[in-house]
Amino acid sequence: MKYLVTILTVILQFNGLAQSLKFPDAIVEYKHAEYTITDVNNVHFKYKFKVQILNGKGQKHGIVTIHTDNDTKLKSFKAVVKDVLGNKVSSASKSDLQEVHAHEYFTLYSDNKIKYKELSYYQYPYTVEYEYEVDYKVFLGIYFPFIEGYGLPTGEALLTVKVAKGVDFLFKANQFEGIADSVAVGSMNLYTWKCRNVQAIYPESFSPSFWIKVPSVFITPQKINYNGFSGAMDSWQNFGKWSWTLLQNRNELPEETRKTILKLTEAEPDTLKKIRILYKYLQQSTRYISVQDGIGGYQPFPAAYVDKNKYGDCKGLSNYMNAMLSVIGVNGIYTKIGNGEYKIRYYDFPSFFQTNHIIVAVPFKKDTLWLECTSKELPFGYIGKGNSDRKGLAVTPNGGKLVNTPVYTSEDNISSIKASMLISENGSMSCNASYHNSGIMMEELLWIKSLDKKGQDQYLLEKYPSRELTVKKYVIDETSDVYPSLTFNIEMEEMEFASKTGDIISFTPNYLRRFKNPFNSSEERINDIQLDYGYQQHDTIDITLPEEYVVDYLPGPKKMNTEFGIFKSEFIQKGNQVSFIRHSMMFKGSFSKDKYGALVDFYKQIQVTDQQKIFLKRK
Repeated sequence: MKYLVTILTVILQFNGLAQSLKFPDAIVEYKHAEYTITDVNNVHFKYKFKVQILNGKGQKHGIVTIHTDNDTKLKSFKAVVKDVLGNKVSSASKSDLQEVHAHEYFTLYSDNKIKYKELSYYQYPYTVEYEYEVDYKVFLGIYFPFIEGYGLPTGEALLTVKVAKGVDFLFKANQFEGIADSVAVGSMNLYTWKCRNVQAIYPESFSPSFWIKVPSVFITPQKINYNGFSGAMDSWQNFGKWSWTLLQNRNELPEETRKTILKLTEAEPDTLKKIRILYKYLQQSTRYISVQDGIGGYQPFPAAYVDKNKYGDCKGLSNYMNAMLSVIGVNGIYTKIGNGEYKIRYYDFPSFFQTNHIIVAVPFKKDTLWLECTSKELPFGYIGKGNSDRKGLAVTPNGGKLVNTPVYTSEDNISSIKASMLISENGSMSCNASYHNSGIMMEELLWIKSLDKKGQDQYLLEKYPSRELTVKKYVIDETSDVYPSLTFNIEMEEMEFASKTGDIISFTPNYLRRFKNPFNSSEERINDIQLDYGYQQHDTIDITLPEEYVVDYLPGPKKMNTEFGIFKSEFIQKGNQVSFIRHSMMFKGSFSKDKYGALVDFYKQIQVTDQQKIFLKRK
């Protein structure tokens, strides 16, 4: 009984749990990380972890995973599982760990491996404790989050760094006010960062990412020596200078390939169009496969290797693209970025932990062309939502330079629909629709385009609110404009589009773009609201009515102008034709959680408006 009381006491220590009425599936009692850094090529790491598993959903937090590679050696491991009374029910040692290749399902080959063990017990609650020690041959830095993941409060989190005098590092704290305590211990300096009773973070739609919200510490060595590649890490410029050394002698192409490149582009005088030709050649002749090998996965494979094997990771494909550009006298810049939730957020603090992807920048006099080299589907000049609106580290002979990737604004992110519908007396509908999407509004069409025929057919059947839909034909085309866009033309029939009761026919005219409210109006908002991009939608649907019917009820116009966006819709009738016109503009921005109710109401009104019906009656 006293162990149950102890667990409840630990829960109540975290005031946020009671305030949000969210109770965790597990509670971390402590996580202790200790680094001993003798020099930049000799690091010893010791980790201790204890977690209480409160229910079945929390079981995943009892799985231990240890990442290793050719520069890492696991020295020891031991673990114990205890029941609610504190009795040992199982234990594990180093020999019990299983090993798999990291990312094995999409990686060609890798020296990155994961040693893991599921430490479980099926009578809740129970406790998992483990500790292990690892030796590293290189010091690349440290990232230490004070909580392990969403929904996990932590009783105590402690980071200790023992570093030899003369081995200097920089550190940056995120969402953490504590300053490192430091003391001299013989020939070492000892630094500690400590947190107690760290509140859990819970996920919500349209909120800042876990990486932004989690209390954490970043540490970067001021000097680095990795497999003989030495350099300084005290600035982004020097980080870029070190990265430049990894690119040397890796852009040579076979003579036959050089001839192919020149032949492909010789008839085109315009440089931008030459680059477009080579980008399409890259997309058609190579494929993306992760290759984690060599210098920690930080050095690209030579361009000749990619050319021969027709595959590569983001590093290899970007380096290959630059090698092809150099053949036609164009300078492409190898650029490090953080993709998706990961971004370079600290402009005064370089670190490996803020970048995870490579793209190519091609500077022109008035603008910069950006190329995402890992996708077969992205239009030329579009790098995707996950690469946009962030800093990148351009790697040049003079060192690294922080640059801005494209920002896709509401003026860029536009989706428009032009469509004609014919409603039959029996309630069926035939439709020809044309979507024209630009900016991030291309993402859905790109997803459809990436599917095979069976997947595309299934996706379209799920996209439209149909009961008896037949898609007769569809095609997705890419424009050749400087600013790319996609068009999607579709022809379809819906046999049960309208409802018929006696002499009355009713239907929802907004069939082609139903708004889905992403928020739950009944939930209490915990996080502030983050809308990462703005966009526009402009639709005109011309609906031809059955000859023997006239309009009995037509919804009135709707206008809303809020800090979150603008919305308006109207119906215009001319004879036996009704035009449904819908416009919306959603704004990018950060909003206090106190405005959650107003945002939900705005979206709810759009949803209600989109579901309005037209009623017809027989003449």
